[in-house]
Amino acid sequence: KQKGVDFIADVAGWLLSTYPDAQLLMIGPIGDPFGSYAKEKMDNLKKCGRYSQNLFVHADFLAVPVELKMSCDFCLMPSRDEPFG
Repeated sequence: KQKGVDFIADVAGWLLSTYPDAQLLMIGPIGDPFGSYAKEKMDNLKKCGRYSQNLFVHADFLAVPVELKMSCDFCLMPSRDEPFG
């Protein structure tokens, strides 16, 4: 329940249709039912074909290249709470 990737999944369709040049990457393991929900929702968006060039879903650990991190305009890391402040 700590992470909030489902928040991103809920707005992903709107984000990609409103900003057609945007690219959205979801990277990380599924840790709870919210993550399962988000993966299913993102997979369905990708399967519809409309966002096949704009959406990347990898529900597992992945060593993200530094070049990818540096080329992002911003990074969304939602959280329902932060136990470490």
